[in-house]
Amino acid sequence: MSIKHVKDLEVKCPNGHVIPVPRDVWEYDVVEVEDKSERGMGLETHHRFSVKGGRCSICGAEFDASVDVWEYPEGTIETTDKAENVVSDVGDAFVAALD
Repeated sequence: MSIKHVKDLEVKCPNGHVIPVPRDVWEYDVVEVEDKSERGMGLETHHRFSVKGGRCSICGAEFDASVDVWEYPEGTIETTDKAENVVSDVGDAFVAALD
């Protein structure tokens, strides 16, 4: 299983401009995989999508942003978290999908 980023997200730059950041700009990493098989539901995977050194399309200010997604059990988005400057609702921007 994996998490797919399916929607662009809006980010607020340090000068307050809200700009869309295309989904193909976000870098993807698996932060941690924890075996929770003792609970009978397999692995919990912590996924991170981030932008480092992005530039505001309005003023050119540099920004960083991140969204964390936890998949548990496999194929199910358990919870999400986002940096303060990510203004979009991230709930529908990610889906669990078969590889």
